Amino acid sequence: MRKFILLAAVSGAIVTGAPAHADAGDILIKARGTYHKRLDSFSVTLPDTDLPVDADVKDAAGAEASLTMFLTNHIAMELSLGGAGYQVSDDTDRGLVSANLLMSTATVQYHFAPKGKLFRPYVGAGLTHLNLYGEDVEVALLDSAPDPFVSYNSRLTGGFAPVGQVGADVAINEQVYLNLDVKYTSRKTEILIEREARATDARRLGAVIVAAGIGFRF
Repeated sequence: MRKFILLAAVSGAIVTGAPAHADAGDILIKARGTYHKRLDSFSVTLPDTDLPVDADVKDAAGAEASLTMFLTNHIAMELSLGGAGYQVSDDTDRGLVSANLLMSTATVQYHFAPKGKLFRPYVGAGLTHLNLYGEDVEVALLDSAPDPFVSYNSRLTGGFAPVGQVGADVAINEQVYLNLDVKYTSRKTEILIEREARATDARRLGAVIVAAGIGFRF
């Protein structure tokens, strides 16, 4: 009997301590760790060789911060900024080109259960900007250069892309909660490699970004 009373008391404390609902005007700040699962592969022709090389973009871990503003009880807008590594490797897993990826994303979300005390799922859709910077050639290109005094140059081109989103907030107490979030985006990305001659390849590359973290409600 004592165990039952204790369990009921703990359950009551969790329920009453959780946020009763999300109101218009509420602001949520989230910090998340991310994992970028890259979905596509392609082939690129190296300058001076005219031979195609099978390549893909490696998966990578990253981080993301976001700000969610509730416009109504059900509708919210989220602005997020995240980053991760971006490496293109050949079919033997040797790096061709590496860069840094910065993603700026804006989504409009629909929250299915804003009055949920513990679990509030949502879906969203919007636009993301992929900024690839700090490109550098990797070991596969350095080793293949016939003349070590003439080096390869590389450039990766990002840009705007649509993004879809599903996720959920899980309440810990009135102000703190856990957040789980999954995004999908796909964009035509141009890869340029040049060494006296120039070789470019453009492919639509997709990625699933799985995120988990903690949030604060204001």
